[in-house]
Amino acid sequence: MYTRYGPFAYGSTLQSMNTVPAPTSAQRLALLVEDDEVIRDCVAAWLEDLGWTVTAMGTAEEALAAVCVSAYAIAVIDVKLQGAYDGVWLAGQLQVQAPQVSVVFATGIDDLPGGATLRANVRGYLVKPYTRR
Repeated sequence: MYTRYGPFAYGSTLQSMNTVPAPTSAQRLALLVEDDEVIRDCVAAWLEDLGWTVTAMGTAEEALAAVCVSAYAIAVIDVKLQGAYDGVWLAGQLQVQAPQVSVVFATGIDDLPGGATLRANVRGYLVKPYTRR
């Protein structure tokens, strides 16, 4: 039960993120975990344009610490993160420590590990490169 966002003609679109999940305005907190600063800033701006309040992090460790202090509705996580832990590891940690967080993986089409989307908290994935529609 997950949704695949993309590939579209020119990559993935974040337009669908406005409805997955459908939180109330008080719950529109999004955690963005992306190690590429340019992509992180771009995706954060897109999510903010869609009405999300975004906390952006560069590593899985930073993201896990952030989840301890804020109640996020979604986490958009790059699968291949720099550092000791990758996005799949982080999704597993979130499933245990913050099961209310719905995960959307951000990935290149060929780098999503088998079974990664079978986790209960993974709602779908965005395929890079992104385009804004």
